[in-house]
Amino acid sequence: MVSSNGPGGVTFRDNVFAGAAAGSSPLADARNTYDHNLYARISPAPATDAGAVRGDPGFLAPYDVRLRAGSPALGAGVPVPGGGDRDFYGNPVPDPPDLGAGQGRGK
Repeated sequence: MVSSNGPGGVTFRDNVFAGAAAGSSPLADARNTYDHNLYARISPAPATDAGAVRGDPGFLAPYDVRLRAGSPALGAGVPVPGGGDRDFYGNPVPDPPDLGAGQGRGK
């Protein structure tokens, strides 16, 4: 992922960035901030992401981004001010939140 257009100033927090099966290039983005994200098959993670988690997120299926029990993304996030109280699937967002779109606490 390369972000070299626009003004920048975006904070990417509590996400899962999953690279290709064979691995992906590092994120080359000096305009934005990364905080408490999981990086799967992306090396290295941005040096500025002090809360970076590395590893397999443990998705339920290739197109099902809910997390399996034991995922390193469970409870690894930080609250996002104004981030809403429900996830992509309608589940309540716990404190601390999970990383990624689903907040189901593992299936």
